[in-house]
Amino acid sequence: MNGRRSVRGLIGLFALMAIMPLALAANGYGTSSISVSQSTVAIGQGSSINVNYSVNLATGNTWGTNLVIVNETALAAQGITVTISKSYGDPTYSGYLIISASSTATQGSHDLVLQATGDDPSTSNTTIVVNVVKMLITTTNQTNATTTAVASSVATTSVPPATTTTAQNTGGGQNNGYTTTASNQAGGLALELGAWILLILIIAAFCLMKMNGLSTKLDIIGIALILIGTGVWLYGDYSGGLMTYIWAGVAAILLGTLVWIIGNWKAGAFVMKK
Repeated sequence: MNGRRSVRGLIGLFALMAIMPLALAANGYGTSSISVSQSTVAIGQGSSINVNYSVNLATGNTWGTNLVIVNETALAAQGITVTISKSYGDPTYSGYLIISASSTATQGSHDLVLQATGDDPSTSNTTIVVNVVKMLITTTNQTNATTTAVASSVATTSVPPATTTTAQNTGGGQNNGYTTTASNQAGGLALELGAWILLILIIAAFCLMKMNGLSTKLDIIGIALILIGTGVWLYGDYSGGLMTYIWAGVAAILLGTLVWIIGNWKAGAFVMKK
């Protein structure tokens, strides 16, 4: 009987260790703000420009946060694409945007809307006004005199190639150890989650084969569900607040806790002493 109680005490300790990361996660929520080096830029068709940004912690504690382009699809339809050098991090962190316009990009003014999502979401969106102008056309006549034709009234504000190159070199083309896109980040975490779930299932299956008694097996199943749910929850959390995974993780944790309690109840753990 003492041996069984020791095993149950050890299982209870493992359950407590599984729940602790969730308490830490709940303590990490806060808000952030986004600042940019330029709120208005002009870019010629077929060229690109860099804009520095910073995701700053405004309130609460720092936790995993994604920087996203809210209207990315709408901008792409106008021939404008945006690459984020560091899309994921714990505020405060910084990086740069590469704003590119295709040779057929729609001329005129376009809003580029930035938003931080995840555990430290931005309290308000940040907008960069992108003015797309007709590209500069350079021709050479017979006397070797160079003539530049500008087909836009705001083309004089466009960034020349030298400025663009300098901005790119300033950015360094590096992401300081982070992936360049949120999808790459999420992909790496998904592999880690899969490995975590597989490890828990193998250990649980081994314990189920070695242990006797329904109550003990229920304890093992309950702890396995709690650990798997913890991994799923944290995956959704670190991937920018994917609520489907967060709620699935919560459901697995609650179910595992219920199974664990039933197992202990069947073993007489909750019997009052007379």
